[in-house]
Formats: sequence, C-alpha cells, structure tokens
Amino acid sequence: MLTIRAAQMHAFEELMELRFAERVVVALRSEGLVPPEVYEEQVLRELVCASVREAERLGIEFEWDLYRFVRYALRWGPRFHAREEFSQAGAVLADSSLDGTTRMDRLETLLPQVG
Repeated sequence: MLTIRAAQMHAFEELMELRFAERVVVALRSEGLVPPEVYEEQVLRELVCASVREAERLGIEFEWDLYRFVRYALRWGPRFHAREEFSQAGAVLADSSLDGTTRMDRLETLLPQVG
C-alpha cells in the first residue's frame, strides 16, 4: 500500500496551487484584464496565489469561484473585503451559512463588474 507523508502532501498542494495560479495568469492575460506591462509574471503569480489563499480561508473552494475572487482581488487587493468601503462584500464573504459559489454570486450583484 502506498503511504503519502504529510510533507509529500504539502508539496503536492503547493504544486497544485502553482499550476492553478499559472492557469489563472494565462486567463487574465488572454481576457486583457492584466496587460504584461502592469505586472511581471512572477509578481502576478504571487498575487494570484495570495488571493487564492485568502479566498480559501473565506470558504471559497471551486476554481471558477476562486477565479472570480482573484479578479476582484487584483482590482482592489486580496483583502478588499476587509476595507470599510467594501463592508457589504465583507459581510457576504463572512456569512458561513452560504457556500462559496453563493457568496461569489452575491458579490457580483454588490460590486462593479471587473474587466
């Protein structure tokens, strides 16, 4: 039987996060949301990873929802929901009675569209 140690699992999770971040960077670039002159690849990847970690901390799990959160986070910062002017968004994201997709759907009605 194959046994995966905690260190191996952690390394696998980091690799998956990085691959997702790379896909998000490609999507953001292809949509024209982040022109190459705005962020270098490594900086953009780090911002995406930080935003994904924040979204996951808030209970957002699915890739499409993470991507939507990243789009907002790139516009207003990874912790935009903690700022006073985004208090309604913060309340939605803090509502543990809602799943991640419902939270992101509600954010889309509260916040200006990105892109």
